[in-house]
Amino acid sequence: MRYLIIGSGIAGTTAAEELRKLDATAEIVLIGEEHEPLYSRVLLPHYAKGIVALEKIFLKKETWYLDKNIEWLRGVRCEEIDTTNRHVVVSDGREIPFDKLLITTGAEIHTLPHEGENVCYFQTLGDTEHLIAKIASCSGRGIAYGGSFIASELIDLFVHRGMRTVAAFRGPWMFSRILDAESGALVTAHLKRVGVDVRPGSETLESVGATAEDIVAVGVGIAPELGWFRDAGIATGRGVLANARLETNVAGVYAAGDIAEFDDVVVGRRVMAGNWPSAQMQGRVAARNMAGGAEEFRNVSAYATNLAGLDIIAIGDTDRVAADSTVIVGSVVAGGVTQLFVRSGKLVGATLVGRNRDRKAVTDAINAGLAVDDVKLQ
Repeated sequence: MRYLIIGSGIAGTTAAEELRKLDATAEIVLIGEEHEPLYSRVLLPHYAKGIVALEKIFLKKETWYLDKNIEWLRGVRCEEIDTTNRHVVVSDGREIPFDKLLITTGAEIHTLPHEGENVCYFQTLGDTEHLIAKIASCSGRGIAYGGSFIASELIDLFVHRGMRTVAAFRGPWMFSRILDAESGALVTAHLKRVGVDVRPGSETLESVGATAEDIVAVGVGIAPELGWFRDAGIATGRGVLANARLETNVAGVYAAGDIAEFDDVVVGRRVMAGNWPSAQMQGRVAARNMAGGAEEFRNVSAYATNLAGLDIIAIGDTDRVAADSTVIVGSVVAGGVTQLFVRSGKLVGATLVGRNRDRKAVTDAINAGLAVDDVKLQ
């Protein structure tokens, strides 16, 4: 059996490791665009702050791939999938055959039509190294543009470094796609309290008035590149479509991690769960199913960040359009707000701002499919 995995991040590498445990003799090929062995993207903010040393962020050594007899094609981009003849074409022109294929290509960051040494992003180790260098030589402000979780990490980094910090975003408050007005007001008040210059309604980067002395760090979301999957006959929506077993519409082709839009058996609809723990667990489940299993992926996903001392957490399905209603617990005055997302009477998701204490109760309730009236929060 020849297994091919496109994407050498946490989902793909975890899948390769699991496949090797399940099958000692299988051929396993792992294709990745980056040159470095697997590293923790979760630790990149801590590395940027100087809290964690560079060597501590790496989860695998270069020798690991050889030791596990996993063929690691690094610095290579997959450019075409032929599901009929069962091979992929990579950037150096080679055709790599497969019996079963796992897609774990993640998502691409949204970029702005601005270039320059002082415009930074925050997705890869290379991005982080560039950002660290610019901070070290910066005599101006740290401007974080965007209202996403990445933008939150950037704000936190600038504040940690003692920089004059600007938080600029298009919406009325940060995380405006998922947070209600009360939660958004709490985030804004906290940012102002720690000295951040908050600029809501910043439709363009020009409106922020950046100078040559400033660093502009961009966090305006991510989206997967899908055209080449459609060309291969693989069904897509917002991501690569997959069932609860992470199987696509093409036999023997699976998807896991940020790229997968899968049937979530917990919340009862198709979702994307682009976070590190979910990607890792999906990698394991996909590998077991590629090796002959029939396991459904089950997990209550969560995103969490600490924004200059304020915990912000999104749990489960926080799509406003898909919710029938929301319930608010807490207030700005109380210093914490939990927003509960309800569908068909059941709790399916939540946002927690300054109320980390609710995390376990909310997660357990979503996992158990409890009615929102049965969820008791203090």
